[in-house]
Amino acid sequence: MRKFADDTFIMLVSLFLFYLFVLNVKNFTFLGGRQILLLLASISMVAVSLWIGVKLSKWLHSFRYTFIIKALLSGAILLFFSYQL
Repeated sequence: MRKFADDTFIMLVSLFLFYLFVLNVKNFTFLGGRQILLLLASISMVAVSLWIGVKLSKWLHSFRYTFIIKALLSGAILLFFSYQL
């Protein structure tokens, strides 16, 4: 169960960070005419968001109630996505 919570937490944090990137990509004017730059930036953002999710998950393991914290944060991210959609 804890492995599932870890994987779900990493996936949701990564998805949340990528969603924030997609919302703000219109502010990057240099990406307007070059589709290949947008593709490279998107792939880079996916890799960086996964890396941040894994690092955040490892950092949360140092706390006492890791499972509860991850479950609450995952629930908050799910509520955010349900509100946005």
